[in-house]
Amino acid sequence: MKKKVLAVLAVALLLTGCSAGNGSTALSACKKAAEEQVGASINLGDIEATNMGDALYDAGIKDEKETDDSNALFTAAGDFTYQSDGSEIRKTMICTVKFDDGQPGTPELSIT
Repeated sequence: MKKKVLAVLAVALLLTGCSAGNGSTALSACKKAAEEQVGASINLGDIEATNMGDALYDAGIKDEKETDDSNALFTAAGDFTYQSDGSEIRKTMICTVKFDDGQPGTPELSIT
């Protein structure tokens, strides 16, 4: 099931770009949360955050495109790497950040 969710999110990320302000804020929050969880600095590689409302619209699932990112849900998903005891470790994450009046909420993070 996780692989299917990640596949859908990956397609959503490809269909939409990263919304400049809130997208990079969400990605930074997700990176920080992942680093805290693994206890090391991580390399996000090609992971981007996307406005899920826009992604659902672009995928034909939602009828209207988001007009404002201030209350949007952003998702970042994909593989990241970090160093541990001289070895490169590869993990997969899915992270969501809900914005409320332009302020990011606490990231919801899952790492496998």
